[in-house]
Amino acid sequence: MRTKHSISMISLFVFLAVLCLSVVSSEAKVTIKLPHENAVGGPLDEAFNYFAKRAGELTNGDIEVKIFPAGQLGDEAAIMEGVTVGTLDAGGGALLARIEPMWNAVFFPFLFRDAQHVQKVLNGPIGAEMKERTLKKGIKVMASFEPGFHNFLNNKRPVYTPEDLKGLKLRIMGVPVYMEAAKAYGIVTVGLPYGEVYTGIRQGVVDGCEGSFIAIMEQKWHEVVKYISLANWASARDYMFLSARLWNSLSPQNQKALEQAGKECEDFYNKIYEKALEEGFDAVLKAGIKVNLVYQPAFYPIAEKVWKMYEKDVPASVTDRIKATK
Repeated sequence: MRTKHSISMISLFVFLAVLCLSVVSSEAKVTIKLPHENAVGGPLDEAFNYFAKRAGELTNGDIEVKIFPAGQLGDEAAIMEGVTVGTLDAGGGALLARIEPMWNAVFFPFLFRDAQHVQKVLNGPIGAEMKERTLKKGIKVMASFEPGFHNFLNNKRPVYTPEDLKGLKLRIMGVPVYMEAAKAYGIVTVGLPYGEVYTGIRQGVVDGCEGSFIAIMEQKWHEVVKYISLANWASARDYMFLSARLWNSLSPQNQKALEQAGKECEDFYNKIYEKALEEGFDAVLKAGIKVNLVYQPAFYPIAEKVWKMYEKDVPASVTDRIKATK
């Protein structure tokens, strides 16, 4: 009897061991396709690839992240829609406000003092609230990146005050806050995919665009414009995100590992960001572009009117908290 009992116990242990292994292996191999619209080899592409590397290392190969850059799986609007409806597991882009309107605050013209101000807000209580609300709506925010404040580029004239913007045909990033602000300043807004801006300017479809120095460097806009007016008129932020469905399917251990990979990815990006910013500015100077500073106070009254247009999404109390963040 003891022999039979021992054999039965051994069989049970073997069965349980096999079962555990099968459970682990079924959860183990997860492949995540992570597309974004930015240029191959640019700072954001480097950061996304760093995340993929660290995700694999920190999960001991349980999770493999494959990066699809330069709009291979669609522009950022298509990527955001794909993650929202479940046809994509993950993505990168700036359009979180389409999911949670509170993210519109990041785009408010002349609200933030500098990139450090944005980072403090997003890493503080306001950012935590925004991320929690977004997760409830189906998107897990893994990391955020500062691609640089936006400036005005065009072939007509330098911009010093809002009067100089009136009548200019500019490609504006497809964010409602940007579009409303641009129209309030008298800009004729033209919609062009990010990858077609260079050709659009060269062919005269638009007089210019607005964007950061990293975008200028990546897209070579300095080759096709005469004037760059340093405005720092609006913040921009790119995000890395997963679908909540995928996130909730992962083990707590792998969730923790991916969160660590996301934090390390932000730190990695911040180290290369300053260098890329300097390279972008150097490229502009070497191209002989005429660079000037705008007179920011002249833009403030219109900017505050734009903020008020979005008080339903971003109450004045939140705007006040953002301004008070030091």
